[in-house]
Amino acid sequence: MEFKERLDSLTDNRYRFLRVQDVFVNKSDKSMTVVFSAPYSFCDTSLTDTVKEEIFSAVREIFSSAGVEFDIKIDYKKVYFNEEVISRVILQYLSRNYNAFCSQIPAGSIKVKIADGEVTAEIRLPDYMYTAFSSNSIAQSVKDYIDASYCTDIRIKLVNLGDTGESFALKPAVQMRIVKGYYHNVDKASALLGDTVTNKASYIAKAPLKGSEICIAGTVSNLTTKTSKRGYFYHTFILDDTTGKAECIKFTRSKKRGVLGALKDGDQVIVMGDYPDEDGFGSSKLVVTRLSTCEIDYDSIDLSEPIAVKEYKPVASIPYNDNYDNLMQMSAFNSSAIIGHTFVALDFETTGLNPATCDIIEIGLAKMIDGKVTEYFDTFVDPKKHIPEDSSRIHGIYDSDVKEAPYLESVLPDVLKFIGDAPLIAHNGLGYDYIILDRVCKQCGIAPPANRRIDTLIMADNLRVEGRHNLSALCQHFGISLVNAHRAYADCIATAKLYAALEEYSSTHNNG
Repeated sequence: MEFKERLDSLTDNRYRFLRVQDVFVNKSDKSMTVVFSAPYSFCDTSLTDTVKEEIFSAVREIFSSAGVEFDIKIDYKKVYFNEEVISRVILQYLSRNYNAFCSQIPAGSIKVKIADGEVTAEIRLPDYMYTAFSSNSIAQSVKDYIDASYCTDIRIKLVNLGDTGESFALKPAVQMRIVKGYYHNVDKASALLGDTVTNKASYIAKAPLKGSEICIAGTVSNLTTKTSKRGYFYHTFILDDTTGKAECIKFTRSKKRGVLGALKDGDQVIVMGDYPDEDGFGSSKLVVTRLSTCEIDYDSIDLSEPIAVKEYKPVASIPYNDNYDNLMQMSAFNSSAIIGHTFVALDFETTGLNPATCDIIEIGLAKMIDGKVTEYFDTFVDPKKHIPEDSSRIHGIYDSDVKEAPYLESVLPDVLKFIGDAPLIAHNGLGYDYIILDRVCKQCGIAPPANRRIDTLIMADNLRVEGRHNLSALCQHFGISLVNAHRAYADCIATAKLYAALEEYSSTHNNG
């Protein structure tokens, strides 16, 4: 049984939120210090002498049963958080670890509530993302990360917006604005504390004042070595890089000497460190974790404002899973037109209704294999012009949505790569989408794809399907979910499913 499990067992799970932060062993005096991280609310209100003694007794018993007879000391490190912090960290974690799924989740889709010590995070998703989250255990991964980082037992609740009827406002699939890098030119870095710092050092004037793993460089001044009330050495100093100044502090666990003995005022250094409290609870001093001496080229400092430029970043396809697709696949087993084949459904949202002149503002592609949608591709496109209000009222896309999106000429190669040589499917494609595709390819100097082209509107007409033949009506007729109609990502997925339904319908209805 692991240490934490033993501790929970001995304390009847009353302190499950405690996390082992570190263990320090001093063989010379046979002492051991266990550092726990715990929520600040617990440390400030519930960490009584009685509680400390209970935890201490449990820790001592664990080590004694393992044959460790050292003197035991316990320290507690407060972990600060609030609703805004947890929401922000969840979004950062998703973007970092599940970018293919989460590149389009706006921050407002994550709602965090903290009440009576209980933390709940509600993540609101459209139906196609909801299924991906559920089937890939993403919610559990988020829970494990937050629990470990913030000593909580967070509850993650996924909300399917398809069940609530709410809309989902996508953010651009790619961030396009270049932010100028304000970094020092640093040379000859040599480790003095920890490993050699090889990160880029921000100008102090441009460096963040919150967060962790912050790297800055400058000239040391006011270097002072002090001792804490408990007798531990620590160092304070100021870094000045001519753009600004930063107060720095380095704690030690030594009562005999400091750790920066070779450092002196006037030295040029590059440091890594953390501001221990992201939300303003703590000090404004940078807590140094690594430090290297170096040479800084102060003459190369450039604080001028950047010129706004578009930089294209490839748009990732997003895996897709939907239980409806599984049912559709089962019903299509007898259709040789579907099984064993790959198709790509296409949909454009544009600035107008004339395919000869309108500009693309959103591209949606859905790949279907054996009658099942497996992944999709979606991105806004900057048309380099104002989107007419009449168009925005139809699809809900405005100038603000596309201002940081890629230009068409940048994203078009990725579109054609996703399509490959698969047959294309579009609803009214021969009267609209395929015309636009051919035109924009020629405008960008690219040969239009020669793939087989299928039009589900013409199919429905030829099969004499009952009722109206617009996409929404046909989806309703065949029981296909269409949330956020007139958005490319939703329409292309629905069109792919519609084609499979029409092929199945064709195999069971002889309309001559």
